[in-house]
Amino acid sequence: MSELVRDDDVAGQVTADLLQRPTVARRVMRDDTARMVVNRAQFDNSEQTREQTREQIREQIREQIRERTPAVRQIEHPIEYPGSSSPRPKSPLPARTSRRTRH
Repeated sequence: MSELVRDDDVAGQVTADLLQRPTVARRVMRDDTARMVVNRAQFDNSEQTREQTREQIREQIREQIRERTPAVRQIEHPIEYPGSSSPRPKSPLPARTSRRTRH
């Protein structure tokens, strides 16, 4: 039997087909080693799926940033930076007044 399923793809398909038989699945799950290997494979598959999902989300975010970055570069700043020769516009907020402390 092991000679016939030397290829992992074939072995996986044969195993999946056999485990669809309820009596075979129950018998396999009584074997501690088989159950442990199946549980480990389930955990590994879940972890791989989570990592792929995370990477897809990261790539979507990168793509959104790439799409939006040209627009950000084109934004003009209405207020000049300090040290420039142009006067700065007046603030819409009232000027601060100093408070005197009483002794």
